[in-house]
Amino acid sequence: MSIFIFDAPSSNSEIKNYILFFGMNSYPLILLLIAEINARVFIKLKYAAYILPLSSIILMFIGYLNIFGTDENYQSEFLSELEKKKEKGYIGFCDSYRIKNDSVFYKDFYLKKANYKTFFYLDCSLAKDNNFVFFGSDIIKDCDPNTFQIINELWAKDERNFFYENKVFDGIDYNTFKVLEANYSKDKNNVYYHREIIKDADPDSFIIDPTTEIASDKINHYKQGKKKRKNQ
Repeated sequence: MSIFIFDAPSSNSEIKNYILFFGMNSYPLILLLIAEINARVFIKLKYAAYILPLSSIILMFIGYLNIFGTDENYQSEFLSELEKKKEKGYIGFCDSYRIKNDSVFYKDFYLKKANYKTFFYLDCSLAKDNNFVFFGSDIIKDCDPNTFQIINELWAKDERNFFYENKVFDGIDYNTFKVLEANYSKDKNNVYYHREIIKDADPDSFIIDPTTEIASDKINHYKQGKKKRKNQ
């Protein structure tokens, strides 16, 4: 679990992170070392043996206070950075879309057709207003912003279409279409890998093993969209 300290929002100081990481993982060894030293001291001088554990507790407490105070500073800096982004007009968590002086921008590109009053951030490269859905600075064609939903990093849909990599996925049966794992999808007529139809694949019996990402139907196995007969 200690590895996650490097992903913390306030983990700006690499030195502090490494000290914490090695300190947390070496903690059992430190305890054993303290116990061994303390046992030897206890044999020679009983009362002196209390000094080492008490000193360790005090030092740990001081270290905790120092780290806590440092984290408070980092949180303050993080909030300050967010405030600066807001002042520049950025919306969301990325330095991509921003609204400034009643105008909408994607990075340095002015989105002429975007309505700043209804503009809404979806992710770093997707946004919408009451008229359009935007991928970066481009408008996604044939897309209804009112019903647009992101499915995953590759797929989205609205009430009429599915979109693969922000382009309409043509030729499918919308009502039976399903996005599957490992870049597969299917409807009542076909199985697809990315945008390609897998020839002769059976949609009804088509399943995917989530651990191996190997798919199969009643006749064949499939790996990365390429088929191989089960008896081969």
